[in-house]
Amino acid sequence: MDSIYHTLRKSNPASARILVRKVLEKNNGNVSKTARILGISRATVRRARDGELNDLSRRPKNIRKKIDCSLEKLIVDVKATINSPPKGLINSPPFW
Repeated sequence: MDSIYHTLRKSNPASARILVRKVLEKNNGNVSKTARILGISRATVRRARDGELNDLSRRPKNIRKKIDCSLEKLIVDVKATINSPPKGLINSPPFW
């Protein structure tokens, strides 16, 4: 069963946040009591109280960029030299 807030939020998120703010005001800023009345979490009440009325974009703010091909090749080459055994130990017998 959806609460009033969830039903309203599906059609108009700004109106749902206004509803939370009005109920919060009638309860003298009591977040817990407002959450109980509306059947939502305290975090949702705080988000409605502190946030914008309209939904914000969920698009990432920073998009990872691919590094330059020459730099990538350099990194791979350095890693290969670090992980390879020393030249004199490849064909030598074990020391024990």
